[in-house]
Order: sequence, then structure tokens, then C-alpha cells
Amino acid sequence: MEERHVLKKILRTQELPTLPDVVYRILEITGDPLSSTRLLTQVIEHDPPLSANLLKLVNSAYFGFSRRIHAVHDAAVLVGYSTIRALALGTSVITSLKIGGGLDAHRFWDHSLAAAIATDLLAREVGHPRADMAFIAGLLHDVGVLPLVLAHPETTWPPPGYNGNGGNGDLLGSEIKTFGITHSHAGGAVARAWKFPADLTRAIEEHHLDPGGPLEQHSSLARLVFLGEWFVQESHSLDGHRPAPEAAATAVARSLGQDLKVLMKVAPRLTDALGQIEALLTMELT
Repeated sequence: MEERHVLKKILRTQELPTLPDVVYRILEITGDPLSSTRLLTQVIEHDPPLSANLLKLVNSAYFGFSRRIHAVHDAAVLVGYSTIRALALGTSVITSLKIGGGLDAHRFWDHSLAAAIATDLLAREVGHPRADMAFIAGLLHDVGVLPLVLAHPETTWPPPGYNGNGGNGDLLGSEIKTFGITHSHAGGAVARAWKFPADLTRAIEEHHLDPGGPLEQHSSLARLVFLGEWFVQESHSLDGHRPAPEAAATAVARSLGQDLKVLMKVAPRLTDALGQIEALLTMELT
């Protein structure tokens, strides 16, 4: 089946996930350099389920505060603007995108959140001009998987034939054989349907880049997502999936004007930050 017909099919899927308005509002605020913590917390406070979930997370053992936090504004002051934004986006996305079909929801979000944290750390380390988009780009980089499994509930993901060797071609080839399209292209289509910003859409669509090709043709945010995912697979491998070769990550880092060995210094911070993942996934969210 031609890719355009596959895209039409997955975009017509009645169960295609939708995102709540608060996600778009948070993206709008955090994309504005003049925005403030006060404005962000006001948006969160106007969404009672999100506020409740966020306060559950901030009061979890991971943060270890000596007193209970009762107000979103106080939470933002204590954990910082970037953390409160990340937690707000993470909880609102996870609670709104229901996963079905042959997909392990815990494994999917575990990997997605780890990639989000890693991409965010890298973006801030290199001073990326769209660092505000890094967390959500990492979180939703594999969102194209969702419509694929919804449109093909009889099929598991990763698809049959993928051996987890860390090579893009192996995964993408298995997806084309099984679904007629890759999850990155499906993700780009869904992002456009959701009217995501162009930078975010390109990052989702292009994150499975070819390290041996002309890397500059891919958005720099997509290259950061690639590196974020590589860091995660190096330190937080799931189900035996191996990362792309270090030479590939070195080439991508070089295309961003960075030295991979220098970027490796974020690894300890990533290990510390991964505690957010279990906090997000194990809390009984509203």
C-alpha cells in the first residue's frame, strides 16, 4: 500500500489520540521568551486534574521535600521553571494519550520520558536556540507508534523482524514491511494534524536520521533528539535494545559543532534525573 494511503488510514482512525488544550497553552507559554513562572502556574492551576497530578508528583519520595507542598506556585518555586514545565507536559500527555494494541504502555512511556529528559539536558548544555522545545520533542519523538498500533491492533510493536540491534534501517525496514510506513513519518503526519509548531513536527519526523548521510539537512532539534535517545540507550537500555554505534553519535554531535566526549558529562545528571520517570509512571494519576 502506498504511504499516502497508509497516512490517510491512520489519520482516519477513530481512536487517534487528541491532546488537551492545556498542552498547547503550555507550549505557547514556554515558547515565549517573555513568559513567566507565574503565567505558567496560572495555566496549570486552571486545570484541576493536572494540578492534582503535578502536586502528587512534587510530593512524591523522589523530590523528598520535608514538608507537604499544597500550591502549584510553591512547587514551581521549589523545583524550578523547567522542571515544573516538564512535569506538567509529561503528566498531561501521559494521561491523555491512551495506548492500545500490541504496545507495552509502561515500556513506551519509560523510554519516551527518558529521551525527553536526556534531550532537554543536552539542549541546555549546548545552548540550543529552541531548548524550550527539547523536552516535548523527546517525549513525543515516538508518537507515530501510537496510530500504527491503533490502526493495526493485531500487530505488536516493535514489529516482527526487528532484532533490536540499534540500527535505524532494521527498525524502519521492519515497520515499512509491516505497516507500510515508518513511525517517524506517521509521527510527522500526526504532529501536523495536531498543528504542532514546525520545529517540533520536524524533530518528530526526522529523529531517525542516517548518521552516514548529510546530517545538516535534518533539523538541529531532530539531531538533539537522536543524541538524547542514544544517551538513554547507553545508560537506560530497554528490553535489550542496543544503541546506534558510538561513531554515529559522534558524527551527529560533530554536525552540531559539539564533541561527544564533552557532551558525555551530562550522563551523571541524566542518571540522577531518571528518577522522574518512575515518579511519573508509578504515581496513581487522575
